[in-house]
Formats: sequence, structure tokens, C-alpha cells
Amino acid sequence: AVGDVCKYIGKQGGERPMGRWYYSGGDLREPQKDYTVMDYRQLAEDYAGELFDTDLKGPHQDENLRTALCTLDVIGVRASRESISHTAAVTGFRGRWEKLLDSPETICDIGHNPAALEFNFRRLEQSGRPLFIVYGIMADKDISAIRPLMPQNARYYLAAPAIARALPVDRLADFMAGLDIARHNSVKEAVEHAISDASGVKDALVYIGGSNYLVSECILEFERHKN
Repeated sequence: AVGDVCKYIGKQGGERPMGRWYYSGGDLREPQKDYTVMDYRQLAEDYAGELFDTDLKGPHQDENLRTALCTLDVIGVRASRESISHTAAVTGFRGRWEKLLDSPETICDIGHNPAALEFNFRRLEQSGRPLFIVYGIMADKDISAIRPLMPQNARYYLAAPAIARALPVDRLADFMAGLDIARHNSVKEAVEHAISDASGVKDALVYIGGSNYLVSECILEFERHKN
């Protein structure tokens, strides 16, 4: 919702530039700058206030924090720094560059659109480590835009989350032709194979992502094993 507020802040009537308006918290104060057609990332760039650490991890969180703080400032909301810094703990929010396992190191992230995955895949490649990627996606996502962003030297374990919207594994495999892929019948199976293969490789990194639903299934499986 923050992204939508950022895109349309100051547009309180008439035609809305991209058709969506989710803010419903009362009258907005007059913004100092017209953000009606400004990309929300420009809000993040404009913000000059103090940043602070939060319990959300990942390469994109500084930009997200800047965007959120600038948005709150524009609409005149004073938010608790303490609450924001403990967003994950307060809300139970999971899956933002979250470490699920130490050995082999296993990370999950719910980023699923091209902009988020560009951040994540770049960070994975820059690590220089052997990559084992469990991947699944919803059928309505722009896989043609995501495919060029995917690390070329990774091993991919493809699975469809248990939801009707998921892109079938065979169709996903067609999009990923040319990469090192393995098809699996379930998210659980894909994760097990990725961790097993990575366990014998020095400094290996397992990444689980592509879909909120896929990551949720993985987290539930890890929690079951803990208990």
C-alpha cells in the first residue's frame, strides 16, 4: 500500500494517473511537492531524514524505509521509530532475506516482481558463491522480464506452490531453457533436493524465492521440523 500512496499522493480528485488509490486515512495535507506522476522511488531519493536499522533484512530495505518515512511525512502521520524498527516482530512479517538454515546457508525472500528480483539476484551473483535456487512463480507474473535477471551459473530447483494461480513446473521450465534446472513435484521436494546438493559444496548458498506462496510453504516446513 505504501507504494501506491507514494505514486498518487497529492492526487485527491479527478483522473488518477495509473488507476489505483488505496489511501483511506482521512484528508491529506497539501504536499510540498507534487507527486501525482512521480515514481515512488523518487520519494526515497528525496528523503533526507535520519534512517535507522530495522528487523527486516535484504538489499532493498534502506530504499523501502526511505519511501515509507517520506510517505508518512507527506501525509502528516507521525509514526513510532520503535515500532518501525521492529516491524517484523510487531507484525509477524516473515520472508525478507530471512535465514532459515545455517549449513548450508539457506535464505528465503518473498520478492516476486522484476524490480525486487533484480535486487536479490544481483546480490546472489555478487556473493561469488555456488548458488542453489528453489524457484516458483505465479502464472500472472512477467516471467519474460524476470528470466534475463536470473543468475546464469546457478542450479535451479523448480516447483509450483500448492495454489491454483501457480505457474505449472513444465511451463516454467520452458521459460528457463538454457539454465541448469530440475523439476520437482512439490516445494518440499525441491527444497530437500537443493539442501542435499548444496550440503556437499563448499560455501554454497541456497536461495528460496519467486513467490510469497512458495516462501510461505518453505517456512511452514522448516517450522514443522523445528517442532
